Amino acid sequence: MLFCVDEEKCNRDGVCVEACGRRLIEMEKADSVPALAAGLEELCINCGHCVAACPTGALALRAMRPEECPPIEKELLINLEQAEQFLRSRRSIRNYMDKPVGVTS
Repeated sequence: MLFCVDEEKCNRDGVCVEACGRRLIEMEKADSVPALAAGLEELCINCGHCVAACPTGALALRAMRPEECPPIEKELLINLEQAEQFLRSRRSIRNYMDKPVGVTS
């Protein structure tokens, strides 16, 4: 089984459904627990967004448990403008050699 949901912990808010970038998780009814859409297990890339987003720690992937996701530290949260500035200013610095690609030594 790809993931499991602890029905007692799950508050059925659909956060994991929204967090799944591939839209593989669904809830049949508003009061049901989330489930993997039929036949789509192989499309899951085990990114862990569903596990990390679950506020109650009810969802676990085979490859990731809620205990492995550090809690969000509210004092470190940034606002939208700060996030945008950080993402725009992040750059990789590379040093290139004066050789054609694929040539060694």
